[in-house]
Amino acid sequence: MITIILNHHNKYAEVDMPAMYEELQLALWKLGLDRAPEKYTLQDLEATFRYQSPLEYFVLRLLEGEMNLLDAVSAIYTVIAPPRPIMAQVQILSSGFRSITELRQEIDRMIKSTAQFGSTCFFPVRGWLVGLDGEMEPARDAVMLQNADVIGEAVQRMQSWIIHDMALCFADTETDAEESLFQKILSARWSVEKRGRKLYGRIDLLLTEDLTPEEQEALEEKTRRITTQDMALRLDRWSVLTDKGILYINFGTAREKVFDAEEGQEDDYDSNSDECCICPECEARLKKYGNISAEDISDVEWLDFLVVGDHTLPRPIDISDLEDTDE
Repeated sequence: MITIILNHHNKYAEVDMPAMYEELQLALWKLGLDRAPEKYTLQDLEATFRYQSPLEYFVLRLLEGEMNLLDAVSAIYTVIAPPRPIMAQVQILSSGFRSITELRQEIDRMIKSTAQFGSTCFFPVRGWLVGLDGEMEPARDAVMLQNADVIGEAVQRMQSWIIHDMALCFADTETDAEESLFQKILSARWSVEKRGRKLYGRIDLLLTEDLTPEEQEALEEKTRRITTQDMALRLDRWSVLTDKGILYINFGTAREKVFDAEEGQEDDYDSNSDECCICPECEARLKKYGNISAEDISDVEWLDFLVVGDHTLPRPIDISDLEDTDE
């Protein structure tokens, strides 16, 4: 296991690999720094490392002091957790490269040469608007389409927060079909796409082999789970100021269908069907954590606040941010 030791003004924080983006944020918070892993280089943080195997040594050898913390952790994942179908090749070849850029170029070449099939799925994307009066209401399809580019950028940024290759999101398997599916996935990428008069989420996968009916069913279930949990929890913290108000994005719920590209567009999707969770539990969390400092909250509580199960936390809104904008 690789451990990163960070140092800033005689304060120390350790991060064990593999680590989530939120754990990097927490480590920086403990050092009294901004919770932005992409802001600080390894040199800034006087980073040192502990490792246990030759492979881990080869990974660390590829890191450079000018790398920011997020890129460095992503580079570590590149070697210790590449796509499963090419994992053995990557780990064998890693010792022969002099930079992470060269290694990633080789991985891209491997994926392109190994990929034999592709699969594309779509899923609903909702928006919520908070107006000048502080009221939250579903965003109309026209508003979603107008902001498709910034929503797409947010989805790309969110994937960088997950740090590891998105194919690894399929690693947590519960059935034989899910395991065989994971063994075939070379790459996975989330994006958004305009389809007719609506904005949909899109998932593109490259595969070593075509999927069996059981694996296709597992794919739909896994993509639904990843999208409505792992991805949605991070996207919930994103917002953009529009001429209509503050726009928040939601990737649907676990009840909604992720459909294959060949099935066509869902006609019965109602973008106004669900409401943001404002249950007593979420309201209590907001009151408890609304204006809290790092010293007042434990590691477990802090991570639990970021990952709140099936709830979508309504966010405290500063209406003054809206008042100076043009109508």
